[in-house]
Amino acid sequence: QKSATMVGSSPHPDENTPCSRPESREARRIVQTHIVTLSEEAGHGELAPSCPLSPHNDVLAAHEAAKRRLSGAVWKCGLCGKQFRSERHLDLHMHRKHADASPAGATSCLADECDLLRCPSWVKRLGDAAAACTEGALAVRREHCAALMHSCAFGPLFAQLEHEYCANLTCSYRRARGRNTPARQ
Repeated sequence: QKSATMVGSSPHPDENTPCSRPESREARRIVQTHIVTLSEEAGHGELAPSCPLSPHNDVLAAHEAAKRRLSGAVWKCGLCGKQFRSERHLDLHMHRKHADASPAGATSCLADECDLLRCPSWVKRLGDAAAACTEGALAVRREHCAALMHSCAFGPLFAQLEHEYCANLTCSYRRARGRNTPARQ
């Protein structure tokens, strides 16, 4: 469910791409630096393959793993060796030429969870949309968030993730935070 009220993440800005690569990178960074770290610290190791946030389900993980930054703005496709002057051009190439590189069964666009993960780009847009927030729409996102975290963790780790990512999915929280909502880096 995507809308101008920022219930889900923003529409995907890439040319004919169903999943925003820049926002997915932000979400992936948060998942790796926070959620996976917490899972490892709790003794669970990597996220379960059933978890939508797991690299096994990330439709763009293989593309990101195959990208190589050579120097400055020069990027190289690790799948075919072609070089590009910007990451955006490499992203477009990956989409056009290597769409089949996604893992079989991968269905998760991590950008779709940017509102739950509080990606920096989503937080930046929050101030403009917080006034149009609806509690009913956020209740649906809270339920989705709880189900997502339940598929990724159990026991005390689930409780911690649900509290940290799902509990504040309310309009009052968003209005109070607006542009000052802390983003995860």
